[in-house]
Amino acid sequence: MEKVKLQIYTGEGKGKTSSAIGLCIRALAYNNKIYFLQFLKFRETGEEKTFKSLKNITFKKFGINEFIINNKITDKNKKIIRKGIDYLFNVLDTKKINILVLDEINLVYFYKIITKKEINNIIKICNKKNIELILTGRFAHKDLIKKADLVTEFKEIKHYYKNTKAREGIEY
Repeated sequence: MEKVKLQIYTGEGKGKTSSAIGLCIRALAYNNKIYFLQFLKFRETGEEKTFKSLKNITFKKFGINEFIINNKITDKNKKIIRKGIDYLFNVLDTKKINILVLDEINLVYFYKIITKKEINNIIKICNKKNIELILTGRFAHKDLIKKADLVTEFKEIKHYYKNTKAREGIEY
């Protein structure tokens, strides 16, 4: 791969994770080694099932069956997220990878579960090791946006969630 980039997918609209998944599918066709770490999510998804059957991609989830209500994250949820952050630094220390997706990491940063120093260290390591880095989730921090090579903001114009439950194979 040529020079790696920092990509951010953020905003209120649907499609941030799906865009990261699409990039991974494309990259797998060129034998890239990918780690896809998902934070805050707990439901088994179609991408999780698919990725588990493919080579060159490792998918790990760090979330519990618990929604964030009124911006309150429980200690139990924080603990599993911190476990994921520790896992991430171990991967960066020990594995050879081409692409790293940190799904919902923007929210993890927004809720101050990961520090600015840790985020900057991740970016520094990825640059040094030539790892393409994709950060997804709402509320991308302005400092990350300044550092990014690509930022896409997803804007909700209309959504059917108010009248429809999440559908297997479409939303998860």
